Amino acid sequence: NATTKEKETNDEDGIQFFKGTWEEALEEALSTNKPIFLDAYTSWCGPCHWMSNNIFTDEQVAEFYNKNFINFKQDMEKGIGPQLTSYYHVSAYPTLLFIDGKGRQILSSEGSKKVDPFIKLGEKALVDFKLGEYYDDKSYQVERNSIEIDAEYIGNRGSRVVEIVFKKGYNGINYLAMHAGANSHIIKINDDGEKVGEELAMFEEFVIKDILPLKDGSLLIAAGKVPPAPRKYVYITPEILYFIKLSPEGKVIKQTKIIGQFEGEYRKKWFQAHSNVEIKSNGSQIAMFFTIHENYSKPDEKETEYISDAFVLLDLKGNLLSEVQTGLQYAEAKVAMTMDDKGNFYTMTMNNSSYVYGLTLMDRRKKEYKIPPVWPPASEKPESDAINARYYGPGLLQYASYHKGDFVAILSSAEGLNIGHNTNMDPMLLRFDKNGKVLAERTLHVSPEVNDRYVSVHPIGDNFMIASGLGNHYKNKYKPAEFDVMVVDGQGNEVVAPTRIKAPFGTHSKIIALSNKTFIWVDAGRYYKSFDIFKLTLK
Repeated sequence: NATTKEKETNDEDGIQFFKGTWEEALEEALSTNKPIFLDAYTSWCGPCHWMSNNIFTDEQVAEFYNKNFINFKQDMEKGIGPQLTSYYHVSAYPTLLFIDGKGRQILSSEGSKKVDPFIKLGEKALVDFKLGEYYDDKSYQVERNSIEIDAEYIGNRGSRVVEIVFKKGYNGINYLAMHAGANSHIIKINDDGEKVGEELAMFEEFVIKDILPLKDGSLLIAAGKVPPAPRKYVYITPEILYFIKLSPEGKVIKQTKIIGQFEGEYRKKWFQAHSNVEIKSNGSQIAMFFTIHENYSKPDEKETEYISDAFVLLDLKGNLLSEVQTGLQYAEAKVAMTMDDKGNFYTMTMNNSSYVYGLTLMDRRKKEYKIPPVWPPASEKPESDAINARYYGPGLLQYASYHKGDFVAILSSAEGLNIGHNTNMDPMLLRFDKNGKVLAERTLHVSPEVNDRYVSVHPIGDNFMIASGLGNHYKNKYKPAEFDVMVVDGQGNEVVAPTRIKAPFGTHSKIIALSNKTFIWVDAGRYYKSFDIFKLTLK
């Protein structure tokens, strides 16, 4: 078999390292249900040679690692090494990595280890690996499909950050868009989590930011254009925003430049690539809401830029009806948009400046913000010096909805001013009227022991399905983390109590709710060349 054929038994006792390719090692790990131990080394690294000569040859170490792992050695300066270095963020040698069969990092440790610490490291990796075996959990039932995408290899203009857009369509068809390497891909997924037909479309040098499916099967798309990369392994963020209309057959009907310029020439405004974009239609107009960089310097001066929210209207054919309307400076990178029952557009922005601090609401017909912000109360606003010193605002805006005559905002509220690396955050639901008066404020302590940095929200009837958790964030060594899923009504009351969903759900996962207890979750797979589609039913 592959294990016998592609492993090399050393003449001397020691760890047996897999002699096939990295892709074959991943396949071996999947077929044997074992994690991979990856020895990331270089030829000039003294501690690496010491580990090879003194630790990998130890009888106790060899017995433990040969029994429990697919062992793989890689010079990180040769062959696939540079790609793995970029993907797993290797910065010191040796780095001892533990990877599952889908290419996800379980655990890592830098530097050489003696026998006992090295075995204990492997034992911890096995424990963390077992946490991912969740398929028979008593609190829910799961069905899993894996879908391959013809995406570029992660080392070619790749990044460990992948963009995923997952939107519910009509007649049981949903749309999954992903960006990996230099291209974006769109496929159709049914309500059972299965791929429908061939890939619908592929866009070279574009990052898809949002999709609005229409009843006739066509798609309205917001996409950022990526500039040419100066080097092969550099991930370049988009700086020009486009509107694209796609036919049901996947052909581009209309492509309209909205705003932006590439770096290298004097520019006044360009697309803020790390922002989300929202695209909506009221049946007679199309609206796009996003954030941009605005440059206030002169042509011969260094760029002095601020981030502002921005709004634009198009007709149903994709022609611009207005110039881009810029708004408040220091807009937080995630913005949200909704419509009332008459089709009027309203936007929400989380601001973090000493001038405007908090969640603002804007009626796009009147082009005026509710100042002071809707939330938090003025009494909770920090001193200006504190805001300027820490920069970040009171939380992250995740979702906006018009709900039975009022507005609902779902956000990640911060425990302190700085929403940086070490801030614990919990999902919060705010309900307020058109005058900005807060009617309900409820913090949803879904998993208080976890940093709920990542929140995914999907409406289901008059309710909202909310998933939250740490995700594959640096704080847990980029390995997937557990999430909680719950359903609340428009007042923040529980409809379905929180249920813990174990690994492998990660940072860039997205959900589509089918009912109060059934949802589809998509998660990027190995090298982001595949996706796992999970259909979960809460018991």
